[in-house]
Amino acid sequence: MKKLLLIFLFFGCTIAYSQGKDTTNLKQQQVDMLGQELQQQVVTLQELKQQVETTNQELEKFILDREDYLIHISIVLGLIGLVITIFVGIAGVVVPLIMDSSRRKQVKDIEAKLIKIEVIETVVKGQRDQITLLQEKIDKQEKAAKEFAEEANISALFSEAYNEKDTTKQIELYTKVIGIDPENALAYYNRGTTYSKKGEYDNTIADYTKAIEIDPKYASAYYNRGVAYSEKAESDNAIADYTKAIEIDPKDASAYYNRGVAYSKKAES
Repeated sequence: MKKLLLIFLFFGCTIAYSQGKDTTNLKQQQVDMLGQELQQQVVTLQELKQQVETTNQELEKFILDREDYLIHISIVLGLIGLVITIFVGIAGVVVPLIMDSSRRKQVKDIEAKLIKIEVIETVVKGQRDQITLLQEKIDKQEKAAKEFAEEANISALFSEAYNEKDTTKQIELYTKVIGIDPENALAYYNRGTTYSKKGEYDNTIADYTKAIEIDPKYASAYYNRGVAYSEKAESDNAIADYTKAIEIDPKDASAYYNRGVAYSKKAES
């Protein structure tokens, strides 16, 4: 029994030793693996540290370069500002001078044009004045020619009327004269005299009256109108016309005589 127990114990120890040895080997392997991983992490950490140092160096260099760049930019901007200031200063002096010179030139050009315009206007005005004078002269000549033609025509009509024996034709001729010259007192007077020959005393008085309106000093018209009134037995009107004729021509004996006759007829009536 004891032997059997010892045998079991021997086998149990053997098994336990084997198992313990296997476990120790396994742990040793795990330790080795952990050591290797640790070494790898250390290497990786060193690489990372090296990268960080490199990055820091590059960053410092970048910062230094940036500072140099900013300095250069500041210098360049300062120079640009200085150039702009100088340019503005020069422009402030030169530009007004240029503009003033340009304006002066423009003013001179305008003055020259104005002088030229004044000269042209003077010439045009002179020509217009000459044209006006010439036109006035032409108008006067045309008026004179027209008046001469009218006078010639009137003279011809008067001459024809004087030579005409027919009173009706005489009246027509004097009427034509009046048509040419409505202010011709002699035409009204002669036509009135012709109406008197025909015994048309109303027409006679009307024409003498028109002749007197045109020429208030027409003594013969007053006298002959007085005769026409006498023919119509209008003694008061006849006396008034004879009196007016005497006032204008105090030496007209016929007017005195006829007025006396008119007074006589008035007294008889």
